[in-house]
Amino acid sequence: MNKHTDYSSCSICPQNCNANRFIDISSAFCQTSVYPEIASICKHTGEEPVFGGKDGVCNVFFSHCNLQCIYCQNYQISKNTISQKPPMRLEDAVSRIIKILDSGISFLGFVSPTHQIKQMVEIIELLHKENYFPTILYNTNGYEKINTLKQIEKHIDIYLPDFKYFDNHIAIQYSSAPHYKEITTNAIKEMICQKGIVPKFDKNGFMRQGVVVRHLILPNHIENSINTLTHINNHFGRNLYISIMAQYFPTPLVKTHPKLNRTISTDEYDTVVDTIDNLGFFNGWIQDLDNNTQYKPDFERENPFL
Repeated sequence: MNKHTDYSSCSICPQNCNANRFIDISSAFCQTSVYPEIASICKHTGEEPVFGGKDGVCNVFFSHCNLQCIYCQNYQISKNTISQKPPMRLEDAVSRIIKILDSGISFLGFVSPTHQIKQMVEIIELLHKENYFPTILYNTNGYEKINTLKQIEKHIDIYLPDFKYFDNHIAIQYSSAPHYKEITTNAIKEMICQKGIVPKFDKNGFMRQGVVVRHLILPNHIENSINTLTHINNHFGRNLYISIMAQYFPTPLVKTHPKLNRTISTDEYDTVVDTIDNLGFFNGWIQDLDNNTQYKPDFERENPFL
């Protein structure tokens, strides 16, 4: 790691807050220290089927985030204003991960890792010292710096970025993410440069290297979805693996929001599916419309997804 991952004047993500996270987190956008702040380490079977199938993934959910999406479905742990659990010792995190990996799981996912990249790398390196080499998933909102991605290239097998917005005004309004479209486009270009547009699969059909771009359909924002998917097609082509998520549900934080206070409609869902077909995408997955009733994690439980 070099100056791009220096927490003494932190600019590892596009927020560029330049906070000294060793001594004062109050000026840090993520409000996160230099120690591993982890909300949950658990088995998760809700990822795309090429990531572990029925056995699932061992996911490490980091607390806080370098975005602040007002509708975030992990709002219990992602809000930077919420006090989280005390920092976890690296050795304790590794011990919990190993216990799950020993159950037969071969994928390790890091969820919202951008603001805790150094902690993530330290965990991976400790696992390697213990002779554990799971396939590493980097599950990100897409708001990444190219220089930071270059620092973690050798540690990551699969990039799983979101592409949330084509409209930068919505990105600022909903996620505090200036220049989201441009930043995420360049970040995904770097991910594809590292891992290729054509993923590598093992004999069981599990992906072991590659890039999969996710897009969450938001209610009352179908134009944003259409424009985002068209933009992805124009920049990366129809060979790219994409994953369309229909799991949106309004959390308590947006239950009175005029546009985000409901699940997506059948018409909205069908419009996005038609857009995918018209653009010629043929690699990837589309969630069923009823997924909004299945994906409601509760991070007050030991396993939020049980």
